Amino acid sequence: MPRRWRNRSTSWPTPQFVRHFRSEDWTQWDEGAVPVKVDLVRPKTDYQFFTFLDRDAVVALKEWLNVRRSLHGSIRSIEMKKRSVV
Repeated sequence: MPRRWRNRSTSWPTPQFVRHFRSEDWTQWDEGAVPVKVDLVRPKTDYQFFTFLDRDAVVALKEWLNVRRSLHGSIRSIEMKKRSVV
């Protein structure tokens, strides 16, 4: 059952996909290594929940990253940064 996060003052963890696939190089991600658990937080209520992505979602993400690279040049790394709330 999902639970609320009481305090998220710690720094962000390593991005979830990089941890799951053990590589920042998305071209090396194995679509067969599924399901991928994705932890999420609803910002408005700070409610913690999770979902899973299957092979089709991983394939679509890899395809989008290739399109993004062709549109905007090289992508240095996939890294989430903590945003400050004003």
